[in-house]
Amino acid sequence: MDEESQIRDMEFVMSYMRNFSNVDINNICSMGYSYGGIINVLFALRNFDIKCVLCLDGSICLKDRDRSVKKLPYFDPNLLRIPFMNMARKTHDEQDFDFYNNLKYSDAYLLRFKKMNHSAFRSKPRIRDFSNVNSVKNNFVGIII
Repeated sequence: MDEESQIRDMEFVMSYMRNFSNVDINNICSMGYSYGGIINVLFALRNFDIKCVLCLDGSICLKDRDRSVKKLPYFDPNLLRIPFMNMARKTHDEQDFDFYNNLKYSDAYLLRFKKMNHSAFRSKPRIRDFSNVNSVKNNFVGIII
């Protein structure tokens, strides 16, 4: 799935959420993990209803991020004028904080975790968590992968 399709999916969800009275549509944050950390930034650059961006070890801060992303007409760090936070893993050679460093009009935060690797930022179910069905049914909140 290309970037445009993923952004349009997010725009559909945002539009659909307007139908729910318990959703405060005026206070929506975009969050993405890994490559979703590019998609959620692009989504926010194109949708001014987003109030903040959170990247969980987002690929927006990688040297080899897709060149196609940089060619998009709205890919411009100067257009992001909302709070931006990137929670990044330990230092490695692939990191490039060029996007982060070029945020002129955004309150930008970078949190680096020395002992964490990329997969530490995701939530993954463990098989042993499903050994007791009643426990799972009573305690299940959700899974983000």
